[in-house]
Amino acid sequence: MVNGIALILALIYGVIAVFQVYLALGFPFGEYALGGFHRILPSHLRIVSLINCIILLLMAVLSLMKGGFLTAPEWLSLQTGLWGMTGFMFINTLVNFFSRSTKEKRVMTPISCLSGILSLILALN
Repeated sequence: MVNGIALILALIYGVIAVFQVYLALGFPFGEYALGGFHRILPSHLRIVSLINCIILLLMAVLSLMKGGFLTAPEWLSLQTGLWGMTGFMFINTLVNFFSRSTKEKRVMTPISCLSGILSLILALN
């Protein structure tokens, strides 16, 4: 079960990371992210999208490590990373839920909530 959840979670994080790259490149999807104030993100928010992309890819790697698809380095506290990932996703869920953007609220809130629940399952196992 953990392997499947880890794989699904890594896939979700990967897809959202690609979405963040599109935002950083100027694609008109800004209403779904970062408050939804801009259809095309201004340059300072494009940088935020790139940072989000890196965080999401790191979380995907953590998920794959937990699932046994990748080997965690000895210096890495995988459990601490998983709990951090879980907290990050639940905070992200709250931020999305209270967004003024209806698009962000309707699309990203359920995705981050699902990711948070799956992260929690990984952290508990």
